[in-house]
Amino acid sequence: MADGYDYVIVGGGSAGCVLAARLSEDPSATVCLIEAGGANDHVFTRTPGLLALMPEKLPPDLSKFLLSPMPGLLREVAVQVGQDVKAGEKLAVIEAMKMENILKAEQDCKVKKISAAVGESLTVDQVIIEFE
Repeated sequence: MADGYDYVIVGGGSAGCVLAARLSEDPSATVCLIEAGGANDHVFTRTPGLLALMPEKLPPDLSKFLLSPMPGLLREVAVQVGQDVKAGEKLAVIEAMKMENILKAEQDCKVKKISAAVGESLTVDQVIIEFE
């Protein structure tokens, strides 16, 4: 143990620990952090350590779907089931807020299923077309 410290911080709570960490970034500074509280065995105290054991939840792969980007009326479906589509080709037209929004293919694909009908009111993220 050192004979003296540049900084003595009393209280190892969240603020005290942050302060001690920041002060100890200077390699020439000596920092003493004192915590007098009892043991805290509450589950919320240990929760951050359990994060490493949590399974990673990956976002769903939506690349096989054309989703409605906004609520609106499906005015046109420009493709048919089984059709090969090239990137940039028009897939559908949605009317929203008095404007027509043309939805285009982001990559080459083949139409597997058309899930929405022309004239249907669409919600956000509703599936319009499914690709193979």
